[in-house]
Amino acid sequence: MTDLEGNFHTAMLEAVNAIHFIEPMHLPKGKQYHIYMSYASSDSDFARQLENLLLEKGFKCCMNDRDFTPGKHMTETIRDCMRQSVQVVVLISKNYINSYYLQLEFVVVLELFFEGNGYKPIILKIDKCDTPNHMKMSTTLQADGPLETWIGLLLDALNDQTDLQNYSLDFNLHEIERFKQLVKKGSEQGHYVRIVVVGEQGAGKSCLVHRLIDKDIKDVVSTDCLDIQINVCGIDLDTAEWCFINEDHFSGTTRLGQKLKNVKHNTDSTEVFYNRKEASNTDTQPFCKHTRADTSANKKSSAEEISRTGNDFYWKESLSQVNAVKPFNRRLACVSFWDFAGHTEYYPTHQLFLSRTCIVLLVTDITKKIGDLSRKSLSGHFMDVSEQPMENVAGYIDYWSSCIHTFGYTCASGSELNPPIIVVTTHTDEIQDNLDYVKSKYQDDLTNVVQRDEKRGHFRRHFFLSNTDERNYSQEIPSIRKYIYDISTQEDNWGVEVPLKWIPLENEIIKHREMGKNILSFQSIKEISDGSHCLIVDEDEFKMFLKFHHDLGTVIYFDDVPDFIIINPNWFVKALRCIVSARDFISENLQLNWKEYEESGYIGMEMIHAIFQQKDPELAQNQEHIMHVLDKYDIVVEMPNVVRKRVNEKLFCVPCIVKSSAIERIINNFVGQEKTSILCFEFEFLPPVFFCHLVVNLLRRYNLSNESSSSSFRKALYRGACVFDIDITGCEKVFLCKYQNTIQVQIWRWTAVLTGSGQRTRIDIEDDLTCIQRKYKLDSLKTYKLKVKCQFTESTSLEGMVDIGPLVNTETNFYCNVHGCTHSTENIRRTWAFSQGEENISKLTDENMNFLRIQKISTELMCDILYELLLHDNYVGLKPRNKSDITDLYSKIRGQNVRVPSNGWGGQRLPNESIQTNTGDDVERIRLTRNRLQHSSQFQMSDSEYNERIQQLTRLTERFEVLLKPRESYITRLNKVRTIELRETNLANGIKVLKKKITRFFTLLFGR
Repeated sequence: MTDLEGNFHTAMLEAVNAIHFIEPMHLPKGKQYHIYMSYASSDSDFARQLENLLLEKGFKCCMNDRDFTPGKHMTETIRDCMRQSVQVVVLISKNYINSYYLQLEFVVVLELFFEGNGYKPIILKIDKCDTPNHMKMSTTLQADGPLETWIGLLLDALNDQTDLQNYSLDFNLHEIERFKQLVKKGSEQGHYVRIVVVGEQGAGKSCLVHRLIDKDIKDVVSTDCLDIQINVCGIDLDTAEWCFINEDHFSGTTRLGQKLKNVKHNTDSTEVFYNRKEASNTDTQPFCKHTRADTSANKKSSAEEISRTGNDFYWKESLSQVNAVKPFNRRLACVSFWDFAGHTEYYPTHQLFLSRTCIVLLVTDITKKIGDLSRKSLSGHFMDVSEQPMENVAGYIDYWSSCIHTFGYTCASGSELNPPIIVVTTHTDEIQDNLDYVKSKYQDDLTNVVQRDEKRGHFRRHFFLSNTDERNYSQEIPSIRKYIYDISTQEDNWGVEVPLKWIPLENEIIKHREMGKNILSFQSIKEISDGSHCLIVDEDEFKMFLKFHHDLGTVIYFDDVPDFIIINPNWFVKALRCIVSARDFISENLQLNWKEYEESGYIGMEMIHAIFQQKDPELAQNQEHIMHVLDKYDIVVEMPNVVRKRVNEKLFCVPCIVKSSAIERIINNFVGQEKTSILCFEFEFLPPVFFCHLVVNLLRRYNLSNESSSSSFRKALYRGACVFDIDITGCEKVFLCKYQNTIQVQIWRWTAVLTGSGQRTRIDIEDDLTCIQRKYKLDSLKTYKLKVKCQFTESTSLEGMVDIGPLVNTETNFYCNVHGCTHSTENIRRTWAFSQGEENISKLTDENMNFLRIQKISTELMCDILYELLLHDNYVGLKPRNKSDITDLYSKIRGQNVRVPSNGWGGQRLPNESIQTNTGDDVERIRLTRNRLQHSSQFQMSDSEYNERIQQLTRLTERFEVLLKPRESYITRLNKVRTIELRETNLANGIKVLKKKITRFFTLLFGR
């Protein structure tokens, strides 16, 4: 075992510092430790000395014998501490590999990875022990030799920023590994400043942007929806001076020239590239970037990497262009602006364009006191069903800071939150007397608003400005610019490594955007790349390139909407504006239709075409793709045929366009029903767009209910509230309502039969909330409190809510403070299916048997079908059937990309049974059924859900039987499972099988 004692902290540390200058990873919001360290008590001396080394390097460790909370259950303690840590390091030894405690910790690591909260664990072997099989897919380092042979590798693994920085790019594990290899082969450091400007309508946001980019404000008009300006100016990285230049200076040719010149100029600097050689391979390996204290010997630059590819035609042509262009030696950061309109009708869409790595300018008007009423009426566009607009400036400040906080994470200093918010208060020229006093008072009032909760951590400096007084803005604008640059250098994406070979294609896209192109097909981009001798070699790398630039906001691209790529985001904003607020420019003959659209939320393709054609014919030409992208953003959802007025015309629902309605009107349209208790999902803050996304997701599962009126039937959809039919009978409905920071759910019944619909609805909503949070990376919305209140409580009230946890575990009634009476806890458990977990199974219920039958069909029959589908397609390298499961088989089928589902791979909604019945659609149905089972914590399934799923599985089984012609009929096997006698042991075994499949899923992911 390595000796870490003696003079370790002097000579050895100097040796380590000569090789690596390591800074710790930033602690995200909610994290207290960089590392959770797992070790045996007998190895605690080694663990302590390793902790001391890591602490000197800036890494904070969680140690079980010091940081665990006494009195808590061990599993919960481990889970809580791991949740508060970024990385997990496991010290294994002969004393530890068979420890129950180690197995317990590793299971928790897998659970957290499945939830999206854990990282790939690092295994550190501190003696000659064997690595357990279930750990072999993890990064493993041997630490029983001299310190200098392994400590650098450990620090590299801990501080591997490529994984962290590109986690937000939605790269899968395979793509992350490939991205790192591309960076090693040659890269440039990208510096991007993304500035988001928000605030109340009329506060002077657009004028401020013009001043910052050195433009006159006399022609400024109010922003409509959103104005995006990509690479509108630059910041000199050496002087911090803002440069107002054309986009040529961000071109690939210019940057390649700078790369060569910078490398030659910096051969003696601390930034160097060197080659690594593997012991088993004498060939030079790709470049890897490090920082060294001594750079005097054996240095090779990235110029050599470029010269090694000098035979490539493109590089020869690029280098000749470098010599031909006018010299430009300044290294620039690219500055882009997202100027958000203050009109509240756009608020449900703004969150789509916010980013974890943006800098926010929150603009206010000093002539409007913090507590004054806002200057504009909200025209019926409210934040929720309560119909209460934001009444004052404080409301806008709180709203925007809360929206920013949904992306919040702790910055490197640990004392502040990102994204940072800079407050700019305008119109100071309108204050005639005592300006200093007014500014001081305004600042105090603002402080009182932002100091109320943890959102205050986002706020940085406060500037006061007049956009019209030259003497004022000539002093303040440079100060604002300088401060923006200063905090940009602290952002996580500052200096992100970008593969050098991607620059040429980026250059070509910029050229096409300058030529007026707004949208290109995927095939066109490949042809542009080939014709320009760019260096991206395959389709997977093309997709990585597009994902990267989608994250930067320079293009709009989705993996499963691959046909077209929007290369001008402003053009897409124009399309979005047409859908969510076109009243101001559409022709008179469409005004009546628009009014009906605002009332119902439904819009047909004919009207979409007419609006697009009137605004921009190119929008009309690409209307199908635009609606696909809006569907991916969860703004619209295509409705099934049964809802359409015209069978052949596509019909879309747009929940964010609908006006509010008094809650009494909604409820009074449904009478005579029995109501359940109200299930409440309570968030710290709930942005309007989050609820709109949830409604869109539920529209993919359920149909909206008709609400009866004197003359017609209207769909029960309003801003902040809606009613869905749970099944085709309409005898059970789910009422959904957003009020302040809660989503409230209630089942309405016109039947005495208990169907278990509450459980199904709860699971669907929980799944959708998780998917939305992960999809848009809204970290602060990961957690919510689950509460309940009695069925007679008003939806426009938060009174009477009680935590669900204590009620589940008690047999007594609970007292209702609102009505002064007691209510049955058994009714709550029965309605929402909170009563039974795995450990409480003593007798099989009908719901247990429903669950088990679907589980057996999924893990046995469906797995066989997928396996035989791959055999039918002559898949090469297929493992034996007993070593294959649905996760493995699905990934192979998806990798072939031959039988593509109608909605693309990996979606969250079941394909439409009436029109989407190709083989790829059925593969997705199998995957989604498996996911439903694995996500269950109750191991129950209602009769209505069982009947629906068994019908779906029967139909797809019939289709596979026709395609694959099995020796033993699939239908016969399915019917046997439907009629087989089941016992308690069957359910327990089924649960174990599901857990084993989940573990297998982790192994596949970790092992890529």
